Amino acid sequence: MKYGVQQVVGDTTGPSGLLKGLLETPISDSILSILRLHLDKYRLLAQGIVERDKDLIIQAIALDLLTPSPKEAERIFDNFIKSSEKFL
Repeated sequence: MKYGVQQVVGDTTGPSGLLKGLLETPISDSILSILRLHLDKYRLLAQGIVERDKDLIIQAIALDLLTPSPKEAERIFDNFIKSSEKFL
């Protein structure tokens, strides 16, 4: 059995997958767990942006493995907003 590898792309109609290749073996549960964490993080980030909800955006930043604490996530968000004011 072969397993598909997809690239997700999006446009005004929403996200869609493009088949990029096939794997001979399934992806391990540990890898799938990491991928699910990233997917959940980006879903939460997108929801926060659409709803203009600062708390959801900070939660998404805090879920990133490179963010050491929720307090640091809030600092990252505040710095981003401050440096992006002219674009918002």
